[in-house]
Amino acid sequence: MKSGKNVNLLNVTLSALLVLALLAAPIATLSEAPEVNLSWFIVGSEGVTLTAQPGAGAAELRALLPGQTVGLITTQGNEAQVMAYSPAGDLLLGWVPYAALTPTGAPMMAVVQSGTPGTRALLRTGAGRNAKVLAKYNDGTVVQLLNGPDNGAVRVRVGQLDGFMKESDLAVGWPAEGFAAAIPTAVVSSAEYASLSLRDAPNYQSNKIGAVPNGQPVRVLGLTEEFAHVLTERGEIGFLMASGLSPHPAYSDAAAAMAPVPEPDGYQTVVENLDGQGAHLRTRASTASDSLGLYPNGTHVVVTGGGTWWKTVWVDGKTGYMMGKLLRGFVPVEPTVDPYY
Repeated sequence: MKSGKNVNLLNVTLSALLVLALLAAPIATLSEAPEVNLSWFIVGSEGVTLTAQPGAGAAELRALLPGQTVGLITTQGNEAQVMAYSPAGDLLLGWVPYAALTPTGAPMMAVVQSGTPGTRALLRTGAGRNAKVLAKYNDGTVVQLLNGPDNGAVRVRVGQLDGFMKESDLAVGWPAEGFAAAIPTAVVSSAEYASLSLRDAPNYQSNKIGAVPNGQPVRVLGLTEEFAHVLTERGEIGFLMASGLSPHPAYSDAAAAMAPVPEPDGYQTVVENLDGQGAHLRTRASTASDSLGLYPNGTHVVVTGGGTWWKTVWVDGKTGYMMGKLLRGFVPVEPTVDPYY
């Protein structure tokens, strides 16, 4: 397991903390800068709102998640001044009720560092390599630690999603000095709707947290085949339909390394999934292969070949396979059987 900066080195001045925070997120302005030793706490099960100043009526900065690690700087009455990192690596500074915090011996957090450029860390349902993949996460994503190592994996939480990541894909502890996450940004750009529903789980039956309108940027922490796990400008974390984002985030790590392919000659058609949101571009003619992207209904496609059930296609500068039944004009005709034979 990679280690973060040694906690014993975290005796810093508040003035230095303010410089870092100003570079990353809105914070409360404080006049004094005494030396402080950070004490480690986690946010209670109800979560809490970080405010610019102590006391009722102060401006709200960001919601802190249940279980999120904070570093305690000082207290004032029943209020605590704390530092925290958002899931996208923003350094936050503000005030919370002291009663909302639970002490812990060390930072219960880690930063995703897969160590291989272009490869995202897998979040699985279990500790083994055969466990189902829940999502893939970009380097720089800040996760909560739930349990220690088990069979080379660590149980973590990213926003609302719990699972296991490889030890080797995590830098455990408070991020090192100078840490700056490079989480990719996308813009909500739905061709079908004025906004996208922000959900609490990566499926269409999950609860809606809110809506994110077209034109609003979000930071993409990770991906499932159909959803992007995002942090909004308002600090909300949830899942958006990936096909409604621009640039279109691809689930397959191989897609990021692909050079754009010029549009070839072929049959011009569009995605037309009458029972769903669109069609996956696959690396092979199999639903078990990696998705290079989920493309919404109406997306322009060039069919260059293929068989009855799968077509080789070009879409959005990429080549791969799409199911014929999800393309206009290519729905396979089921063979008829003579009842007398």
